[in-house]
Amino acid sequence: MAPEVILGISAHPGSDVYSLGATLFELLTDNRPFQAPNLTELLRRHVSEPPQRPSSLRAGIPAAVDDVVLRCLVKDPTRRFQSAGELARS
Repeated sequence: MAPEVILGISAHPGSDVYSLGATLFELLTDNRPFQAPNLTELLRRHVSEPPQRPSSLRAGIPAAVDDVVLRCLVKDPTRRFQSAGELARS
């Protein structure tokens, strides 16, 4: 769930990009971008902590792929890709 949705702000296409980034992160690393002992802590981490670079969890992931995934997971929705099409063109 995108940080803005957790905070009760309206979802928009950038929210879906965040979810896609979380899915890409898990596909690449076999780990979720954030793990926590309970739901409250998990949501807090999505809102306030930066994710690790995927390559720090799985060797061989190119820096450019790290950059794309991390841009999808940026907390500020205006700094994310604004659509899946924009992401695909990157």
